[in-house]
Amino acid sequence: FEGSTASGSATFSLVIDAFSMIGSYTERFTVPTLLDDGHDNRTLLARRKLSMPVLAVGTTHSGTSLAEFLAPHADNVQGAVAPTGHFVAEEDPDWFLTTLTDFLS
Repeated sequence: FEGSTASGSATFSLVIDAFSMIGSYTERFTVPTLLDDGHDNRTLLARRKLSMPVLAVGTTHSGTSLAEFLAPHADNVQGAVAPTGHFVAEEDPDWFLTTLTDFLS
């Protein structure tokens, strides 16, 4: 809440109010909604491949598995393995920015 002067319980109340609104993120990220999105995506990918370049970032734990999974679904998959765990951008921002900048250029 940039610019907010609320603190403590007031901030907590703001967060609860924001996530309680109809149409909020809490509704968007329910399991049925995510499953519907996944179904829609699989239906689209069954018809045609993604034509735009795709950057698939794996980690020391997952390796190139994401790039391998996406390869049949896109014409141009570029894989990269971050020297991190799950939170790539937070754990190694320099590596992430360099990789992303190279991909986008």
